[in-house]
This record gives sequence, structure tokens and C-alpha cells, in this order.
Amino acid sequence: MNEARRRLEIAVAPQKPPTLEEVLAEIGRRGVLSGSLDRVVEGYRVYIGHITDNLKRLLGESEAGQLSQFANTLSEILKIAASKAHNELTNVKEEAEDLKEVEFEGHKTFYLPLRGISTTAYFPDLLRMGSEVELLQMGWRASDEGDSNGRPFIHTSQLWQLYAWLATRPGDVQLGILRINLTNRGVSPIFFAVSKSWRQRWSKEEAIRGVLESYKNGELKPLLTWWLGDGSVKWSFVEKRHYKLRIAIKNEYKEVVSALTNAYFEKKKGYVYIPGGKKLFKALINSAGPYGKLIDVLHAHKWLYLHSVNRPRRSSHKSFKSPNVNSLINIGGIEMRLTVVYNEGGALYAIKEVKDYNEAVQIANKLKELGISPRITATRRGYSVYIPTKELKILINKDVSIRRNVEAFLENKIRYVPMKQQNIIRKLKQRLI
Repeated sequence: MNEARRRLEIAVAPQKPPTLEEVLAEIGRRGVLSGSLDRVVEGYRVYIGHITDNLKRLLGESEAGQLSQFANTLSEILKIAASKAHNELTNVKEEAEDLKEVEFEGHKTFYLPLRGISTTAYFPDLLRMGSEVELLQMGWRASDEGDSNGRPFIHTSQLWQLYAWLATRPGDVQLGILRINLTNRGVSPIFFAVSKSWRQRWSKEEAIRGVLESYKNGELKPLLTWWLGDGSVKWSFVEKRHYKLRIAIKNEYKEVVSALTNAYFEKKKGYVYIPGGKKLFKALINSAGPYGKLIDVLHAHKWLYLHSVNRPRRSSHKSFKSPNVNSLINIGGIEMRLTVVYNEGGALYAIKEVKDYNEAVQIANKLKELGISPRITATRRGYSVYIPTKELKILINKDVSIRRNVEAFLENKIRYVPMKQQNIIRKLKQRLI
């Protein structure tokens, strides 16, 4: 089996990260460079207004006023960042000298650094949990929280995370926008916050140890915020009623986790699975206390993921089966089958199944001549040669007939599937066509 895997790795070239030109071309094709940041910022400001109005109903008059003032400050920072970045993003195709890039685990991100966009602000004590809030702080330190000269800090593109973290570090804060990220999915600001009212108590390893020791002793608040920071949502798990708490972790801390729990690790990937299943999901929800009301208002997707345990199970007799839709497509003289995968973001594969390994390699090599990187995987009956979504998109942009066939397939498929699957297909179509 190991030899077979080695041969598969040799047969199929690794996927290369995108170049700056490819990212800019994709962003430009979807019309998101000019005016996109304005739309993103407006969306953030609407979200800020929404959660502020809802949180004020849970607060006293003094805290409500402080929260409104914080929201105004954050909205103003967004407005300033958008104004400063607008010219650079408008002219980025002609002048990309100011753009920086960072690559991590094969993923490349380009960004525009923003300097001097920060101010001091005050975030009120929404939780009023006293010393118990330190349990929540410990979990954030185990995940996204860093140490800036002895002060806790965080940077994130998700506003709900910013609010969820600030609720555990109330008081004076240095608040700002660090950079604007550019990916082939669009533009997003990266927020940062440094607490001026708290000192950092733990190293990263000490915090992880503390979270796991608390978990062993039945205290789950630290694990909850570790999950909110580094937790990895995989909706396909809960769709199948597999309640797995998957958390991203660096290799240097795996030994610590192994020593303190019977958690297991995903091979070749930086994830640890905390045992407990459905009971653990429910226990984490119950452990939140006042913090849970805040996260409810924030509509955090990681919190909704935990609440999936409360969804009623579908009756088997109501299961839906879509009628057959013609899925055959000719790609480079090879007849393949299109398949939609209804995972988190949706995926579309073109698949060719064969019994012989050598035949699979021949087909993969022929497909490589089209300028793509096909994959080979072993199945029960033989081997599958498949073209993943990103590679299929390359062919769609090159070949009009492939584009038409894929579009026709998705249009027919969407007619016969439930609403949730329809939304996934719409997103796929928007990405591909």
C-alpha cells in the first residue's frame, strides 16, 4: 500500500499556489477590485450596527452607551482604511509594488499593508463574570491570542471573533486595521486589537496545558474559546451526525496534547480531534453561561456548528433522491462524469473511473497536456482519475464547449435538488462560470 501511494504521488504533480497575476486576474474578472472594498466595508458597518442594537438590549444604560461609542470608533476606522486603500487597489494592476505576499502550507496570500490606521478605544464589560473570565481568556491564548510586549493581542478578518475576544479582555484597547488581504475570492480587511488593561499571563504552551487540564477536570470554558479561535468547522461531519471537535494545532504542541488527553491527530494535517462527540458539543454549549448570549448575537458559525446537535434528525422516508441528470462530459477526448460535492463551499469534480492503475496514469498524463493537474485516488473497484474544482475552472476558461456543458449540467442539476443544495450549486456556478 505504501508503494502504491508513493507511485500516486509521483504520477500526479502537486498543486502550485497562484501567482499575483492570477489572483489579480480573478479578482478583476469578478469585478471586485474597483468598489469591492467599499461594499465589504459597508457590510461590516451594517453588521456592527446590527450586533450593537441587539447587545444593547442585554445591557444597562452605561454599558450600552460605551458599546455604541466603541461601534462608532470601529466604523470610523473602517471608513478611513477604505479611503486610504482605495487608490492603491484601483491602480493595483498597473502598480503592484506596494503589495506584499506571504505563503503558508502552500496557500499564498497577497496583501496591502496599512500603516497608522489605529486608535484607542474602550470596550465595556459585557459579561460581568469576575475572575471566571480568566478561563475564557486561557482558551483564547491557546488559540488566536498573541503577546505584544506583555499585552494580549489578536488579529482577525472576522468581526465576530474580534467582539468575542474583546468581551474577555474588556477595558482600554488599541484598535486598528493591519492590512487589506487580496485573494481570488475577494478583498478583506484584517483587524487588530491590543489590550491595554490586561497583562499576558500564559505562554502558548502553558495555555494549551491549562485548557486540557481544565477539560480533564470537567471545566469546559477554556476549551470553548480554544474552539472559537482555532476550531475547524466541517459541516459534512454534522450532516452525517458525526460530532467531531476538530482544532488546528501546530506540530510543536502535539506532544503536549498527547500527554494530557487521548485525543487523536489527522495524518499529514495539523488537526487534533478532542473526544466526546455529541455529549461534548452539548456540554460546551452549557458551559458558556453569559458568554453564550453574546455569541448568539454575534451569529458565530463555530457556535452554530456546536448547536447542530439540537437539529431534529430527518426521517428516512423523507430522504430526497434527485432524478438522473446527464453528467457526461468530454475533456481532451476522455469521457468523464461530472459530480457535485455538497460540502462547506461546494465542489465540482470531473471523474473517470478505471480498474487498472497504469490506465489511470495514462489518462492523468493525457489530461496534464491540457495544462491542468489531475488527481488519482484508489477506490474499492480500482482507481479514479479526477479533475478538482480549481483545475476544472482552468478548462472552463479555456474551452467554450466545456464551459457550456458544465453550465448546462449545473442548470439541470439545480432543478431537482432541495433548497440547501440549490444554494451550493448557485455559489459553484458563480465561482466557475
